[in-house]
Amino acid sequence: MTDGMLQDLSDYIKSGILKLQDTWEIIGISDSEQNEKCDSVVTSLKSVLDSLIIGENAWKLCLEEECEVLSERCNDSFKQLGLPVFNHLSITLALMSKRDFLTNKNRELEIEIEAKKEKIASLETYKIECITRLGLQQDHYPTIQSDNLARIISLLEVEIKEFEDDMSRRTKTLNSQLNELSSLVDGLELNRAYLIEEGLLSDDPDTLLLSDESIRRREDLITKYKELMIVQKRELADVRNSIERLHKLLYPGQDLAEDITDNFDCPKPSVIKYLKKVLESLEAEKAIHITTYTQRLEEEIERYQKLCFQTKCEPSFEKADNISVSDLILENIENKDSNNPDVKLHHLEADLEAWECFYKSNRFIFDMVAKWKDLNDRYLELQAPTPDKYNNRGGALLQSQKESSRISKEIPRLESKILTEVDKLNGEEIRINDYSIEDYFSEYRATTTLNRIQTIRKSKRKSIKKGEQTPTDTKASKRTLRRRVSKESGLENVGLK
Repeated sequence: MTDGMLQDLSDYIKSGILKLQDTWEIIGISDSEQNEKCDSVVTSLKSVLDSLIIGENAWKLCLEEECEVLSERCNDSFKQLGLPVFNHLSITLALMSKRDFLTNKNRELEIEIEAKKEKIASLETYKIECITRLGLQQDHYPTIQSDNLARIISLLEVEIKEFEDDMSRRTKTLNSQLNELSSLVDGLELNRAYLIEEGLLSDDPDTLLLSDESIRRREDLITKYKELMIVQKRELADVRNSIERLHKLLYPGQDLAEDITDNFDCPKPSVIKYLKKVLESLEAEKAIHITTYTQRLEEEIERYQKLCFQTKCEPSFEKADNISVSDLILENIENKDSNNPDVKLHHLEADLEAWECFYKSNRFIFDMVAKWKDLNDRYLELQAPTPDKYNNRGGALLQSQKESSRISKEIPRLESKILTEVDKLNGEEIRINDYSIEDYFSEYRATTTLNRIQTIRKSKRKSIKKGEQTPTDTKASKRTLRRRVSKESGLENVGLK
């Protein structure tokens, strides 16, 4: 209330009392009675003011108490939210404004607390889902108890982050297993319904458990199916080889139909069944053309023997137990009548299979041996005497010497590489005409060197008979020949080291 309002109130009371006194004078009230009435008026005015003061003071106390309660509720909410508490007395606002402020603040905090509780409930539900999918025990991960909602959320997020990291690693393993398992199931033409029912396969990977037990069961199943697939591939390879071998012998120069060759790399049971029917039809054709088939069988065996540098009629390769592959194949028919055409046919087919298997499994070595042989032959050709060898037309002699030098260095390196590869063979020894590879090198080198010496001598005799040299020249030529042969033999001996 302003000073003007107080002054007006004072003037109004004075004016009113004066008016009352004038009225009392007219009425004829005595001075003592007028004083009493004035006292009564003043007392009434004081009573009204006192009542007003008491009422307003009571209202103030009520507002202060209400603000105190609201402040306590705010601080409780702050504690739940993990926020610092505050003193409402530090708020410099009127009581009604403070009450409105604290009321609004409480409402905001209640909304925030409710949101936090909903988030905690959501996190707890997700945590249980993670625990269930990981195959863990829920009682090992009890509910977090705390008055601080922010702390509960923080701890839940840490737990869930650990679960998610573990799930992420396991999900990669799961996806890899599912891809491999689906491929094997399709390749083996198995029933997916059973695997889906057992929880080992699903169109939606997110529904599958990531427990150690589930991963182990799936891994065991993959191992089992891999073994089945290996058996299927072996069976497919056997059927394929038989078809190719029979078709090649029955129809030389002709290609297999595409509908057959397109299935050679598919180890599905239905494909193998189809190829077996193709093989049966070829077997029937073989029975019709048995004479031609037998002749071609012998020719094919001879071809593989030549590819393996063999000149004998039986395989010269051994296993670790010194039993040849042909002996192993023919063991079941050794007691049968050798004059029986069926026995002979089985013998030839087993021999061809053994030679073919031996050559294909060691082809890289035989290719190097062929190269070694060509290099040796070329070296001997370069060293052989020719009538115009020393004419050196167009630098031919220099080129020949350079090539000889290069070959003499390449031969030992190739020999070393071949012997190294042979040493790597597990339980199998490659022999050529009963010689080991190293002995074959020495024997071949010695044989070709002797043949070359004989050739040189024959050439020299022919030259003498034709009168191209005098006796003196003949003696000198013999010494030159001996030196040349000795020198060339020395170069060849490098290959023995």
